[in-house]
Amino acid sequence: MNIYVGMLAYNSVPLIEYAIKSVAPYVDKVFVVDGGSDDHTVEVAKASAGNVIVVMGTYHKKDGSWNEQTQRQTYFDLMPCGQDNWCLVADFDEVYSEEAIVRLVKYIKNADPETRLISHGWLHFWRNISQVRVDSHFGRVRDYGVIRLIEGVHQTSYCTVGDSVVPNFGGLRSPSRVVVEDVIGYHYGWARPYHELREKAINYYNTGYYKLRENYPTVEEYLRWWEAREKEWYKHAELVRFFGEHPKVVAPLIGTYLKEIDHESDSCEGS
Repeated sequence: MNIYVGMLAYNSVPLIEYAIKSVAPYVDKVFVVDGGSDDHTVEVAKASAGNVIVVMGTYHKKDGSWNEQTQRQTYFDLMPCGQDNWCLVADFDEVYSEEAIVRLVKYIKNADPETRLISHGWLHFWRNISQVRVDSHFGRVRDYGVIRLIEGVHQTSYCTVGDSVVPNFGGLRSPSRVVVEDVIGYHYGWARPYHELREKAINYYNTGYYKLRENYPTVEEYLRWWEAREKEWYKHAELVRFFGEHPKVVAPLIGTYLKEIDHESDSCEGS
C-alpha cells in the first residue's frame, strides 16, 4: 500500500509550505501540480519535504478553458493504480493537524476492501481565522477526500472522482463511501482580506478559468460581476466564531499572513 497526496498550486506562497509539511511525513509522496506560478511556489514546495514531486499541469482544454478537472487528472495519471494505493486530495491552502492526519492514515490502512472513498469534515475559514462559514456546501462533508486508486480512476467533474464502473464517488454511500467525523481539515484559502481575494479573482480570469472571457470580454466586466457576487455572498453568509486551536504547523503564519478578525477582512471593501 502507498498513500499519495495530490495538490494543486498557483502562486501559493506561503501557505503551500505548511500544507505540505502537515501531510508529507505521513504519506509516501506528495504530487504538486503547478499552473505556472511566478512567486517561488515551485521552489518552496520542493524545499518543504523530501518526498515532493512538482510537475507542470495541463491546465487548458483544447477550447482554451481552464478547470480543476484537467488539473487533478494530471496528478492522478502519475500515481500507480491498484496495489491498494490511495490518494489524499489536499490542496495548497488545506492543512491538517498532526492528530488528524495520523487518524486519517489509520482509517486508510484499515479500510474495508469495498471502500472507494473516505470523506471527512472541514473548517472553512472566511476572511480571517476567527470565523468559519457553515451555510450551503461550506457546512457539509466534502464530496471528495481520500480516494482508492482503482484502475481507470479519473476526474469526472469539478470535485468528484470516479471510474468506468462507478462514475461519481460523491453520490456513493457505505460501504463504497465512508465518512469519518473525527478528522477535520483546515481550509485557509478564503481566510484573506477582500483586496487579496479580488486579486485572486483577477488571476483566475487571466488564466482562462472556466472560459470566463466568453461571458465577460474584459476583466473590468468580470470584476463588476465578481464584486456583486462577493457582496451577496457575504450578506447571506452564516458565520460562526472559531474558538478552537489551529494546527501547530501553521503557528508561524498566525498574526502575520493568517490574521484574526479586523475591519479590513470583515467586510467587502466598497460595499
